[in-house]
Amino acid sequence: MGEILIVDDDARVLAITGEVLRGRGYKVALCESSHQAIKILKENLKRFEVILLDWKLKSAIDGDMIIKILHRLFPDFQTPIIFITAHAKVSSTYLMRLGAYDILEKPITDEQLIDAIERALNKKPPEDPHQKVPSELGWQELKKHQMATRIVNAVSSTASLAEAARVLKCSRRSLYRWLLKTGLHDFVIVKEL
Repeated sequence: MGEILIVDDDARVLAITGEVLRGRGYKVALCESSHQAIKILKENLKRFEVILLDWKLKSAIDGDMIIKILHRLFPDFQTPIIFITAHAKVSSTYLMRLGAYDILEKPITDEQLIDAIERALNKKPPEDPHQKVPSELGWQELKKHQMATRIVNAVSSTASLAEAARVLKCSRRSLYRWLLKTGLHDFVIVKEL
């Protein structure tokens, strides 16, 4: 299991977050300053699997500047950054555009923190908002919608229809029938060409 870097200028928050993650079996590195975080990341960028970063730090360099610096120094930087901030309503869109993986609003629960980290580490599938919002579709349309969601996920994550059919555990012929039934046939034909 890789290491998680936690950057927060509040020593109490830093200690508690580190304790929670250590209790779940994660290795952590704690930084109270943006300068220290940048120095550690420059020394070994691949050391960390996830970075937890406070947006507003008591420093000339805030969390958003850290992500900009990292992208400038390392154009292929891919480590998921989860921002933890008391100002999520103000900053969410901005931070996501900078490349944040997720934004959590303080105060956060242990479960929210672990959930975000597990999603960032691909240990847990991404949330499907369709499951939380009630649908106004009848049962037949709802079944088509669920089938379409599975097909789009399979086709988007593979290079060909044959691979998508394997992911869906069906024949290519069955996949074509499902594409016609759900109205996705035109989408997939464009992908295949």
